[in-house]
Amino acid sequence: MIRMAAVFLALATLLVSLAPADAGTGEPKRWKRKVPKNSDVIYKIKYFANQDAEFAVIGEGNTDVDIHVLDEGGREVTKDVALTDLALVRWRPAKTQVFTIIVRNLHNEDNECTMGHN
Repeated sequence: MIRMAAVFLALATLLVSLAPADAGTGEPKRWKRKVPKNSDVIYKIKYFANQDAEFAVIGEGNTDVDIHVLDEGGREVTKDVALTDLALVRWRPAKTQVFTIIVRNLHNEDNECTMGHN
């Protein structure tokens, strides 16, 4: 329960602090997107070397949503697979590259999620 509260606080802080930005500017961005039941939504996002990287998801509360992050070589860098639809991943890339962000809805209902990254 304490972990969930800490994750929620971190997610809320990240998403409140993010200002909408055009894709590809390297600036923080947030948006809403439906993650269909039993499926993935995939993003390609460039993160810069030696800078903190974050990606967050806050769902409607009715399904389990996970995040998986893969580097350009297809290796998993980090993930959040807790049994909730509040997910947050943080890492520090050693080199500038485009990462694959997989947001996975593991249940039989769609989930309208707010997502954001720095």
